Amino acid sequence: MDKRVSVVMTTYNGQKYLREQMDSLREQTMPIDEVIIMDDCSTDHTPDLVSAYIKEYNLKGWNLVQNELNQGWKKNFKSGFDLATGGYIFPCDQDDIWHPDKVEKMVGCMENNPKIELLAANYNTFFSEKDNGSGSKLYASNSKKMKKDESIDLLGIDPKWPYINRPGCVFCFTKTFYNSIKDKWNTKYPHDAILWRFARMDHALGLFNYPVIEFRRHGDNATSEENRTKESRIQTFDDYIRFHEMGLERVTSENDKEMLKKGIEFLELRRRFFETGNIALWIKLASKYRAFYNSARGCLGDLYFVYRK
Repeated sequence: MDKRVSVVMTTYNGQKYLREQMDSLREQTMPIDEVIIMDDCSTDHTPDLVSAYIKEYNLKGWNLVQNELNQGWKKNFKSGFDLATGGYIFPCDQDDIWHPDKVEKMVGCMENNPKIELLAANYNTFFSEKDNGSGSKLYASNSKKMKKDESIDLLGIDPKWPYINRPGCVFCFTKTFYNSIKDKWNTKYPHDAILWRFARMDHALGLFNYPVIEFRRHGDNATSEENRTKESRIQTFDDYIRFHEMGLERVTSENDKEMLKKGIEFLELRRRFFETGNIALWIKLASKYRAFYNSARGCLGDLYFVYRK
């Protein structure tokens, strides 16, 4: 196993908080072998700031890549992963603060647990300015409930397997794992969703119960506009179905296959309820498939969403 570490950071107009993020990479207790900074046509001073920082500290292995055309953050991360040469790859946002022992702790976990293809850790949330977004409030609420005992939970296929409950900025994955899934990669999906789901298909997702970053929330954070309409929700169900189908092609356990088939039944029934508004379908969802919702609130949320005025 190649033990070198690559960090892939994507940037776009990130000058406001970028230096703090770069400081936290440079000051890691375990040195990072390669930092690839993918700038997606910033219109502020982000590229100049990165170049000056690399020169100021004479950072060997740090490279700035400036896209000629704007790719969007999903494609930009994929491009960076393709360039990464280390055996361990860490995605990195432009505005967080990594704890000094993040790389050392996470690489150590993966070396001690070689079956893990993707390790996701915990985080602390902080607000650098006012942010009333529902997504930020959810992150803050979730982080307060997370354990800090350094235990590791190994996750595979269960009724809730496709739901992503950690952001990509606390991920570390192996280059070998990435190479095994990149031909199935579709940049319509976020990188954390793809990595999380394929690792769970392999029963190779480790959840490290230890905070490794200060996860910054602020008014400029990217927020999702998805799932605001009935049509977008139905599209999301179809996307989930597609991942279940890919899971059926990848898993080997009969129990996993049965779980995935039942998950498809749940999603198809959910889609039909959104399309028809037939209350009998919701009753079936609530009684037979409740475990497949991310939460009980999600089940009630379907009812509210379909019948709201």
